[in-house]
Amino acid sequence: MQREIHVSRRQMLGAVSGTLTVGLAGCVGDDDNNNDVDNLVYAGTDDAPFQFVPDTIEVSVGETVNWRWGTDTHNIVVESQPDGADWPGHPEIQNTNHEYSYTFEVPGTYEYVCEPHRGVDMYGTVIVSD
Repeated sequence: MQREIHVSRRQMLGAVSGTLTVGLAGCVGDDDNNNDVDNLVYAGTDDAPFQFVPDTIEVSVGETVNWRWGTDTHNIVVESQPDGADWPGHPEIQNTNHEYSYTFEVPGTYEYVCEPHRGVDMYGTVIVSD
C-alpha cells in the first residue's frame, strides 16, 4: 500500500530555499580562510592571454603574492628589485593551472616579465610597503 504525500508550494519553496542556502554557503566561503585567492595574480586569462592580471599589485612586507597560470607558456623573470632583496622569480616556463607563491620581506618595487611574451609587453609589478 502506497501512501500519498501532499506538499504545499510554500513547503516545497522552503525546502528548496534551505537547500540552496546551505549549498551556496560552501561556495562563497570566508576569504580570510581561503589564502589561495589573497593577492592573486593570473599569468594570462581567457580575456588577456598575454598579460599579468592585475599587472600591478600592492602588498605589505611579509605578505605573499600568489600567481596562477591561466594560459600556457609563461614564466616570471625578475627585471629589477630593491637592494637587499633576493626574489628569484619563477624562470621555468609553465602551463595552465600551475601555481607559484612568494612572500616579500623587503619593501620596494619589484618588476618582472614573462620572457616568452616580452615582445607583447607582458610585464608585472609588485609594490611592497612597510
